[in-house]
Amino acid sequence: MPFELTCRKWLRSAEGLIPLAALAGSSICGDPSHTSAGQGVSTTSPTLQQLSEACGLGKQHWGRGGEQGHPASGIVGRQHLFSLYAHVPPGYPGKCHSFAFPKESLFGATMISVRVPTTWGTHTLVEATRELLWAAAADPANQMFVLLSESDLPLYDPLTFYQQLMSETKSRLNFDLSYWRKSSQWFVLIRRHAEAVLDDVQLFRAFEEHCWSGWVPEYYRKRDCFSDEHYIPTLLAFHGLESECACEAWGGPAYMDWTGAEEIRADLFRTARGEGTWQNCQAKVAQEEAAAMFVHVDEVLGTARTQVCARLQSQPPPAYSHPLPPTCALTARKFANDSATVRAVHALYRGCEGADLGLLGAGYYTKLRPLCGPSQLAD
Repeated sequence: MPFELTCRKWLRSAEGLIPLAALAGSSICGDPSHTSAGQGVSTTSPTLQQLSEACGLGKQHWGRGGEQGHPASGIVGRQHLFSLYAHVPPGYPGKCHSFAFPKESLFGATMISVRVPTTWGTHTLVEATRELLWAAAADPANQMFVLLSESDLPLYDPLTFYQQLMSETKSRLNFDLSYWRKSSQWFVLIRRHAEAVLDDVQLFRAFEEHCWSGWVPEYYRKRDCFSDEHYIPTLLAFHGLESECACEAWGGPAYMDWTGAEEIRADLFRTARGEGTWQNCQAKVAQEEAAAMFVHVDEVLGTARTQVCARLQSQPPPAYSHPLPPTCALTARKFANDSATVRAVHALYRGCEGADLGLLGAGYYTKLRPLCGPSQLAD
């Protein structure tokens, strides 16, 4: 995975953080209808697992989503916002069919057990996507399903990324207006739509049989049908669910760019975000609101829990009042995967320009910001 080092840094910047809203609605802080400081709060400190279960955090954070004892599983397990599921063709890139990533890889612990050989532009890509959805949907804590490629990079820090997804009530698919629906292969699905994909048999089999590309001799012409771009939007249209999709932006959640190392700059990421454009993507406002909506588990598991719960009982958690419009991309993809570009991307995320953009959790840049001059920090 070319950008794995950057992905590791991104996930680590969210370690230990949980949504205040999940805590407020859990049994950890007692009955939220109580308003007296500390009233309804148990005097017994919960364990981390009890906290996770009470707040509806994913199963993957207890090792059930990946390989037990895998050295990289701790990176996924120490953050509580995202569950990761990886699909690679069986046996790729080595000979072993049960383990495809290097032992130290972040994604080795997240590989799903059922994998299929895939070919570009064929129905096998839909099969692989459905296997990913099957694995993710098995955990009821997963409410939003984002399909990403190995070249995707997040355009926002983990807290804003999470809060934005959880604030959206529609799937991100960009239907065209014809009866034959088409969209980008990459998407964000709400749980109801993911379940519709998994419940389908009839349309899946029809696409498997009839959706293919190639020369048709009897008509003397070439036909194009790509299941990965047609199947899901057509299925949702078949069920009358188009009104539950945000179809405004091409590319689903991703901005596409073929840039190499020399163009990896903060301005490129601002363009990808849609800042200062008709899209009205107010990144800074969204990031500031999201940053106030989380608490570290150490505060909940330690002596500060009573104070945290008392605050939540006396006033609601901060609101995410200015979500990004669905036209604002959440990731960027198609960057070159040569070593120079990989190094440039990683340097951007962990440097002064990354601090200005807020690409990692705010706490990561605390020591870095004083070292960045005004020319490096726009704010």
